[in-house]
Amino acid sequence: MHVYDCCLDLLILSCVQILIRGTDKSRTFQSAVAFMHGFAPEVDICRIPALEMAENNTLCIKQTGHQCACAVIKSGLLNSFSVPAGLRSSMIRSRPAVHRIAARLGATAGELPQLNHVFDVVMTHYCHGMVAGCFEPLFVRDVYDIISEAGHLAVSGQAHRHIARLKIQPLLYEIAHRMNHQSHFANTLLTKFVLYSGHDSTIEPLAAAIGISNGDWPKYASRLVFELYAPTKEAGLGMKASIRVLHDGKDVTQQLSFCKDVISNVAPSVCPLKAFFDFVNDKKFSGGPGENGYSEACKNLIS
Repeated sequence: MHVYDCCLDLLILSCVQILIRGTDKSRTFQSAVAFMHGFAPEVDICRIPALEMAENNTLCIKQTGHQCACAVIKSGLLNSFSVPAGLRSSMIRSRPAVHRIAARLGATAGELPQLNHVFDVVMTHYCHGMVAGCFEPLFVRDVYDIISEAGHLAVSGQAHRHIARLKIQPLLYEIAHRMNHQSHFANTLLTKFVLYSGHDSTIEPLAAAIGISNGDWPKYASRLVFELYAPTKEAGLGMKASIRVLHDGKDVTQQLSFCKDVISNVAPSVCPLKAFFDFVNDKKFSGGPGENGYSEACKNLIS
């Protein structure tokens, strides 16, 4: 799964203008290499000096100037996607599909491992045509249906949206500040393209935090694109920097929680960068009532 932000001018890409960050799982860098091969095959990835590794699935590193440690991350409530919260529901656990899954795995419903982990393994085999043993279509369908229902249940609750925002705030903060800096120095040699290569447990809470998640399991090779439209000197002082967000190729800018009230009827596909920048302001962090900022919000974890 890819989370990346970029600016418009991709025709002058050079190795010093590209930054790639993965996690401590090697598959995120393998995924990044595969993506870059299709996106910019003329770029020799071996010559890119900025290859960074984050030790968490929020893709936060200390060098970005934002705290990475938060109780919500340490608790593990969202380290494995939104499903675990939904699976705790007795309504979900009573579904016939859950009992069929358990029977196929030789366990009881109460002994089942996290189904998102099961699905992760199953889909890797299934998508590559390596179906064997219990990975027949009906089993895959059952696991997917239960995970989807649990995801829908989880994301519909305020607690999940609160935790998702806390978890992904460092990454949103970095993207917004990187864009803001780029918009003020549009004509200088800055990083032009940033590729964050993470996991389903990165994509889903990010989508939930900005208001575009319905709780579905992120598709294989899902991606969120944050584009920056920075005005040039020729555009004049009246032009303001704006952003556009794509989810798996679909423009979702109008659905963003921080853009709904400020998006222009003239240019509905773009949103003022200021709205995004204000949204990630730690001092205005609105994770819940009575919270004064991100650090304070991390202490008041909703279980």
